[in-house]
Amino acid sequence: FVQSAGVSWKAFEGNQPEVVRAGEDGSIVLPASAAEIYGPSLVFEPEFGNLGWWGSDADYARWTVDVPHGGDWIVELDFACDDSAAGDSIRFSTGTRMLTARVPGTGSWANYQTWRVGTLDIFGGRQQITVTTLQPPRSALIDLKAIRLLPPE
Repeated sequence: FVQSAGVSWKAFEGNQPEVVRAGEDGSIVLPASAAEIYGPSLVFEPEFGNLGWWGSDADYARWTVDVPHGGDWIVELDFACDDSAAGDSIRFSTGTRMLTARVPGTGSWANYQTWRVGTLDIFGGRQQITVTTLQPPRSALIDLKAIRLLPPE
């Protein structure tokens, strides 16, 4: 499907999409509150500061980010996923560059953990990073608080 062709992102209290830049340590933190949110079921939950109710393969979130330099960035998530919902695929993309993994369980939707997903080859400059799923989740894909991009060494 064509993502966001003429489609506006959904507005939620506490969610304000903005360009994200690297911090002093060189890492880039993409909080749920800075994402553009699309799709029939994905929402920003202000009480938890996460993207939740991710129940459709038409749901996706997109961040605009200024990347100081290209390379293989490490992708880490602050997330929760009930064990009964674990195992669905999540995809991170910058257009032609993709990273796909299966979401592990964290015990419950309230148990947030850090997960080092892998590396994503990202060009330097202004990029858009999109997170989606490959097929409809069995229940919900993930509760996502933030993505951390750690710079190449």
